[in-house]
Amino acid sequence: MSRTVLACAWLWTPLFAQTTWLVNASGGPGVQFTDLAAAVAAAADGDTIVCQHPAFGESLGGFTTNKGLTIVGDANGVPLTTIVAPIQVVGLPAGRTFRMAGFQAVLDGQLRIVLQNCAGRVELDNLQAREPDMMFPTTPGVDIANCASVVLRDVVDFGVPAVRVAGSQVLLSGCWLGITRIGVGGGPCLWATNATVDIVQPMFRTGGIQQAPGVWFPAIDATNSGLRLAGDAMAMVSGGPPSSPLGGSAIVANGGSVVHDPAVGLFAGLGQPLLAGTAPVVVQPVPASWLPDAASPGLVATIRSTAANGAAVFVALGVPGPLTSTVFGTVGLDLASPPVFLPVAIAPPSGVVNQPVPVPAALPRGQAFTTQSVVWDGVRLQFGLPTTFVVQ
Repeated sequence: MSRTVLACAWLWTPLFAQTTWLVNASGGPGVQFTDLAAAVAAAADGDTIVCQHPAFGESLGGFTTNKGLTIVGDANGVPLTTIVAPIQVVGLPAGRTFRMAGFQAVLDGQLRIVLQNCAGRVELDNLQAREPDMMFPTTPGVDIANCASVVLRDVVDFGVPAVRVAGSQVLLSGCWLGITRIGVGGGPCLWATNATVDIVQPMFRTGGIQQAPGVWFPAIDATNSGLRLAGDAMAMVSGGPPSSPLGGSAIVANGGSVVHDPAVGLFAGLGQPLLAGTAPVVVQPVPASWLPDAASPGLVATIRSTAANGAAVFVALGVPGPLTSTVFGTVGLDLASPPVFLPVAIAPPSGVVNQPVPVPAALPRGQAFTTQSVVWDGVRLQFGLPTTFVVQ
C-alpha cells in the first residue's frame, strides 16, 4: 500500500449519516421511495438519500428544501427532470450543508436549480444537462442569490445565463457552461452582481448568441463583483465558438475586479474586445486544484493542481468547510479537522501537477472532501483555489 493511501487512511474513515434512504423511480427491493421530493420531505438534517438508476425512460423530479442533506446518484448520472419542479434549496441555516451529486437532465434539457438565502454551505457535483430544450431557454439554469458558500463542480448547463450569482460567494470548478459537453445548448455563461466568484478550469462558450440584433452576449458579465480565473491550457472562456467569427467579449466587468491566470484562454467574436468594462484587470498565475473526473469507490481519483514553474506545491485533502477569504487566498477546508498533505511536488514548466489518490472501495457514496494546494514560489505563500468533490 502506498504511503499516500496510508497517510490518508484516517481521512477516508466513513462519516455515516443519521439515516440512509433508498430511492428508485421504478421501485424495487429495498426501495423506500419512488419520488425524490417525498424522500426529501421525510429525511432529516444529516441524512443521505441514495438514488438508483430507474428503468429506461423514467426519471426523478425536483424538490424544495432547507435541510442539510446529501443526495447522491452515481458517477454515470441518474436521470433527473426539473422542467415542472426545479431543485430549490432555500433558507439553509448556518452550520448545515446541502450536497447533491451524480445526476443528469436527459428528458427536458436545461437543469433548473435555485439556491436562495442560504447561510449554510451548498455543494453541487456532477450535475449535467445532456439534451437541449425544445425551445431555447430564457431563464437562468442555476440561480444563486444571497448565499454564503456555494461550490459547483462539474456542473454542465445552459440558459440565460447558465449560472446567475447575486450577493453570494461561489466557486465554479470544472464547469461547462453555455455550450455543453456534447455540443448543445448555448446562451451567456455567467452573470454576477455584487458577488465573489472564483472560477477554476472553466469551459465557457456562449455559442455566439445575440441579446439583441447585432448585440452579442459576453461569456461572463459581472457588475461590482470580484472574479478570479484559474486553470491550465485546456481552460477556456469564449464569447462565441472559438472557430467562428461570431460572438461577444469573453468578459465584461464593470466595478469590482478581475484576476486572470494567463493559462486560461480568452476568446471573443470578430471586432469584439476580449475584456471590456471599468473593472481593473490583473494578469498573473492563480494557483488552484481540481478533479478532472468523478471520484468513485475502488477507483483512482486524480487531483490536478496548477502553480508557477518551479513552485513547491503542497496539496491538502480534508474535510470541506465554508469558503473563507484570507490574506493568503480563499480557504475551503475545515481547519478544525487537520487535513492530510500529499507528497510535495515541484511544478513543471507546464505548471500542471497531477497526483493520483486511490479511493477506498468501502467508502460510502455521498461522502465529500475538499482538496486545496498551498504554494510556495520562493517569495510568497499562497492558498490555491480549492474544490469540493463528492464520492459517487
